Amino acid sequence: MERIINLKLTGVNPKIRPIISVDGKTKRLKKNKFGSYEFKNKVKKDSVVISIHRNLELRSRFWWFYAILSFIISGFGILEPGYDRKCVDVNCKFIVKLKSDATINIKFNSFVSSGKAVEITSSSCSIIQEENSYLVDKSIKKKWIALLIIKIFMWLLLIGLIIYFIYNNINK
Repeated sequence: MERIINLKLTGVNPKIRPIISVDGKTKRLKKNKFGSYEFKNKVKKDSVVISIHRNLELRSRFWWFYAILSFIISGFGILEPGYDRKCVDVNCKFIVKLKSDATINIKFNSFVSSGKAVEITSSSCSIIQEENSYLVDKSIKKKWIALLIIKIFMWLLLIGLIIYFIYNNINK
């Protein structure tokens, strides 16, 4: 029997941009006119696994290459969107046992390192919480600090080159 899951996310911080997956398949969410996200999904199973996570750019394999390249292309960081300096990751995983079509509401809480990341409610299904927390990724934090030092060094290098060229043009 095919069931429909209506998923609605509210209170999403625009800096977080969560990624939702149902049974391991990433789903594209549509933003409604009230600023919350929604999607409908058809499933044939009695239970599904819903996971919410965040894809941090500094976690990728060639993070340093992409970061420095975008820093230079964006006019030495003037037009570059900033990285999250708190390095917050969302780690949520729920098992939803369906009885019929279900409407699931997920409300994001404000960041507290010891509290729950989301509150999940539903009227027609039972929900088992496996993981539900915000995490500060220490390795990403170290990469962010290293990137900040590299950017400061590149700015000082750029200022030094500008002063050098101005000084050489004045003395000619």
